[in-house]
Amino acid sequence: MVSVRKYELRDAHRVWALSTVPNIGRTAEPTAPLDLPLPEGPPPAFPNLADIEIAFHAAGGDFLVVEREGHLVAMGGIRPNTSQKAEVFHVRVHRATRRQGMGRQLMSALERRAAASYRRRYVDTWSEESAVKGSSDQPPCRLSKLNPTIRAIRSSSAGQM
Repeated sequence: MVSVRKYELRDAHRVWALSTVPNIGRTAEPTAPLDLPLPEGPPPAFPNLADIEIAFHAAGGDFLVVEREGHLVAMGGIRPNTSQKAEVFHVRVHRATRRQGMGRQLMSALERRAAASYRRRYVDTWSEESAVKGSSDQPPCRLSKLNPTIRAIRSSSAGQM
């Protein structure tokens, strides 16, 4: 069973572990073990994961996790950057569950949470376009290339990107 839920403090070490999985190129690996080695602390590269309550919830945003059979398999957060816009951060899907709709479920939940308050949401990703597009049996995000960063912009008005 798959569930998307709000981050809880007990998820911290699993979120920190998931934040370090490779996300560049074709990284789906269905045979990878779901249990990741748990780090002692937050990853230095992502300081706002040290205290998700302050970085996301207290800032007016949200941080969600996706669980499957007791394992954290995806995560991502959303927080405002202006009164009109919110940004999505730290989207990760465990490599054993990629191409199975986990990221799509996560993004749908994040977008629903933002839709009531924000007209536009931005997703910045540091991965290659092939990792962001989705599998051939699922429609890709429409992307606007900006140098090495790929930015997918979704607008809730008229459902256009």
